[in-house]
Amino acid sequence: MSVVYDCQIIGAGAAGISLMIALENQIASASGVDKEKLLSLQNSCVILEGQAQGGGQLGHYRINANTDAAEMVSGIADNTAFSSIRDAYLKSIDPEQPLISLTQVNTSMLQPLADKVRELLAERLRFNSSVAYIRKDAYGFHSFNQGDELLASSQHVVIACGGSEPLLDELRAFEHKSIVASDFLQLDDPAKLSQRDGDIVIVGASHSGFSCAWRLLNDPLLANFCRGRQIQICHRGGLIKIRATREFAALKQMVYQDPEDVCPDTELVYRHAGLRKDAKQLYMDIKQQRESRVELINIISVDKAHAMLDSAGLIIQSCGFSSNFPALFIDGQATNLSPQSQQGELSDAQSEKIIEGLFAIGLGVQVTPAFDYRGEASFDGAVNGLQIYPLSAAPLIISKILQCDAQPMCG
Repeated sequence: MSVVYDCQIIGAGAAGISLMIALENQIASASGVDKEKLLSLQNSCVILEGQAQGGGQLGHYRINANTDAAEMVSGIADNTAFSSIRDAYLKSIDPEQPLISLTQVNTSMLQPLADKVRELLAERLRFNSSVAYIRKDAYGFHSFNQGDELLASSQHVVIACGGSEPLLDELRAFEHKSIVASDFLQLDDPAKLSQRDGDIVIVGASHSGFSCAWRLLNDPLLANFCRGRQIQICHRGGLIKIRATREFAALKQMVYQDPEDVCPDTELVYRHAGLRKDAKQLYMDIKQQRESRVELINIISVDKAHAMLDSAGLIIQSCGFSSNFPALFIDGQATNLSPQSQQGELSDAQSEKIIEGLFAIGLGVQVTPAFDYRGEASFDGAVNGLQIYPLSAAPLIISKILQCDAQPMCG
């Protein structure tokens, strides 16, 4: 086996690009030996993307895509290969626009970022390279496609291929009129939805759940479908948190503990756990009775809400993402991965031991930030999505890769 890469990234979507942004940020601020190490890592990195182009799924969502897209580009530092793309995007997008066209988001931000990554990596950004499984042995990690063709070998792997939303077992009886949030937010034809009479029930009061409600209320494409229907957002009780400044929280009489729930870095209340932008505004409108078409309903559990689900015309599941990892074999043995992570590292689900050199970033990975990156001190959950990348998890992964003392593979 010939000498191969230091690191392979599986996926050139938002998460994979965020990792490259974080690497560029560090290169721009480093000097001397540290800068040489970072440049060496960048020059010995390969990205495997299953689609014919990079950019991922963010540009396919029919919502105010600036909600996540602007957060992604806001993590780009000055004097990097991406800073001009950041500036052009933030100038071209009006965050107050009710529905930003997907073409505009894709053209102004996603594709330029993906193109810049390709410029940095050249032939080391490989499209139409879908990874089916990974083998780990004494030489490192080896990625294969469905045809058992070796795609790349490396000493480190970062899985960045997104998450999935399998339908809850409790909703199987209603599968004929159910859709998961990610599919709904990308839907381009209302005729594909259940055409049954009845209200719309959203199971889950996450940011995605409120985004689904926001789209139902604001997207002209769904105006006829939604006419005459109420929207019911179901949650299991407890406080629905929103991200805000101290001043906003005081004005709206938000419940929070100061300073425990305030991020010392950004000074935002509920930096990680809170609803933001469109979802936040919708929640405030509901609470202040400015939006009468949406009702928040406490439920004990999904299986205790059958009467409401029976009468619903459409059910939208918004209960978070599951990991979408390729199969992994360590020394020939199938190994299940745990999506729970402290700093992006992955563990054997059975033994709970960290698998050295294996990381993941993005949807489906439940990262519990280290204290310094946690934001509000009271936050004890996991963060699943874009909002902490590349500001938190990605630099930690890069740091761990650089700390490894593994020798290059040879043969």
